Amino acid sequence: MGAGAALARLQPVQYASWAADVPLLREPAIVLLVTLVLFIEILYPVRRTLQWAGTRYILTSRRFVLRRGTLGRRSREYLLTQVHSIEMRQKLRQRPVGSGELDVHLQNGTLHTFHEVPCVAEFHAEVQTAWSHALRASFQQAPGPGYYAGQVGLGANDDDGHLNGKELRKLGREQ
Repeated sequence: MGAGAALARLQPVQYASWAADVPLLREPAIVLLVTLVLFIEILYPVRRTLQWAGTRYILTSRRFVLRRGTLGRRSREYLLTQVHSIEMRQKLRQRPVGSGELDVHLQNGTLHTFHEVPCVAEFHAEVQTAWSHALRASFQQAPGPGYYAGQVGLGANDDDGHLNGKELRKLGREQ
């Protein structure tokens, strides 16, 4: 819109009253303005497309990895066990292409936002599934003989299979 207004301002009739003493600069100014507008209109989408194409979101069973860059490479890793919550947002312009933003809240209170994630709804579901599996696995107890409460004292210490007084005191169940 600004370029259109500037070009209308540079028309011969209006330009004569605006800069009457420099009529030779009108055509180079119009060419420069059109070139600048086209350069900006082409450069911005190409830059965004290259950034998007050079970004990789990798999800494993233990971590979430973000790799960015086409020539240089930057990488960030987040352990799924350190994630507190994951939120997804889609703006109106992102909905037709299926992209969106992913907010990852870590347990130390920091928030990391990933912009323009492709197929954000599917990726969010996959991250949620992997996160819940990793979280569940971190709470699981390692099984072993005599580890669970139902197995304590089953023939382990006495001849008749009951705990002795010392082991009952350790468990807080003195008789």
